[in-house]
This record gives sequence, C-alpha cells and structure tokens, in this order.
Amino acid sequence: MKLNILILFSILFLSINVTAQESVNTKLDKDSVIASQTTVEFHSRIESMHRWRGNASSDRPTITGTLKVNLDKNKKWQAGIWGASAIADETSGVHYKEIDYFVVYQPNARFSVGIWDQFPMKNQVNPNIFDYGNSSTKHYIDLEMIYYFGDQFPLRLQTDIALYGNDFQTDEFGNKTRLYSTYIEGLYRLINTPKMRFGPFVGVGMSFKGNTMEYGDGKGNFDVVNVGVMAVRKVKVSNWQFPVTGVVFWNPSQKIARFQISANLF
Repeated sequence: MKLNILILFSILFLSINVTAQESVNTKLDKDSVIASQTTVEFHSRIESMHRWRGNASSDRPTITGTLKVNLDKNKKWQAGIWGASAIADETSGVHYKEIDYFVVYQPNARFSVGIWDQFPMKNQVNPNIFDYGNSSTKHYIDLEMIYYFGDQFPLRLQTDIALYGNDFQTDEFGNKTRLYSTYIEGLYRLINTPKMRFGPFVGVGMSFKGNTMEYGDGKGNFDVVNVGVMAVRKVKVSNWQFPVTGVVFWNPSQKIARFQISANLF
C-alpha cells in the first residue's frame, strides 16, 4: 500500500506539465531564497529554532547559510552546500550543527528534483564527515521531489526518500535492514498574494522495510509527524525588504509542538 502511494506521487511529479508561473520556495534555502543573477550565490537566514520534517532539531536560535553554484545559464542545474549552527548548546549539553551537499534540477519554478547528502552532527561524539561506509556512515542521502500546482490551485507537494546512509533497523543479531524512510508533505496556501502567504500543511513519515522509521517516535513504520500552519510576509525596513516566516507545528507522533520565526538576512 505504501509503495503504491510512493509510486503514485512519483508519477504525479514526473508526468504533470511543468510550465512555470510562479517562483516557489524549495529546500535549496530551507524555505526561502532571494533570486540572484550571479553564477555563485550565497544566502543566509536566522531562525528562532530549527525544525526538520516535524522534528525540533534545535531549540536554540540558529544561523543557516546556502552557498550554491548555478551550473547553466538558465539556472536549471544547481549544486551547493547548506550549513547550519545553533548559537548555543541545548539543555542536554549537545550542540546542533549540520553540513549538507545538494545537486538539484529545477526546469522551472513549479518543479524540482534533487539529491541531498545530509550530515547532522548533533548527537555524534566524533563525527567523521568523510565516512561513507555502508554500515558506519552517519550521512543521510535523500531523493527529493517538489511540485507546486500553480496559483489557481496553490498546493505544494514534497516527497523525500532515504536512498543511502544512516537509515537502518538493527535486529538482535546485529543484522541491519535498510528502511528507505520516506517523508511526504502537502501544503495548501489559503492566502497567496505578493505580500502575504498563509496556509496549513500535513506531513507523514513511513518506511518500506522494517517496523520503524527515521521520523516520529520510531515505534512504527507509518505515522503523521508534522501538522501546522505557515505564514510568510514581506517586511520593509528602510530600503531593505525581506520575507519573515512564522510557523506553528505539532508532531502527533512525538507529542511535541513548537513555534518558529525566521527571517532572511540576505
């Protein structure tokens, strides 16, 4: 059943006519990038806390940055590095920081597909970013697909599938089973104007093998893990105009809730 759902979403992403009408946020900038005409781009943002697919990665203010290269003149192919670091330790004493690599193909503003190599270091004692061993790596390599239907039906769908990395279930004998943990999210914009966007979203987590997954409380292989509302508004300070994003989300699986506010620095 879950495999059929994934196939349906994949066909939907790859078969719909993807003529561009509107620029939409993608994970290239963790939900907001300011367009540039240069080959090399650098963007940064500040967050009151860091969230990731229904998980509170850090409850401390976090600075994120994206350094990317446009590989062709039309900016359809992009490659780069996304990084983040909390400005203080968590109450548990650990410190959130992360380095991700990405390659994304975005033929227009409505559709994108990419590979993300994620390396969170929050709970690692001696993180080794160069370790890509099949059973020892702490990287997560995801296939991500995003499709936005357009202003007439402002629904944004996102699917992320873990293809390789630290996504295993280990049995009592030490045998590891790759889970292929998958995250699917839908966001619908109830307000969709140049100055203001607002809408609810729902995200579910699942895996195709084993009886656990990367998302939620890990006690099952299917659960609702991210429910909330998001608002994005353009704010002008003197001659500087930038988007400010507010998000309230609940994770029914982990039984947590958070509020996040964030703003683009440049």
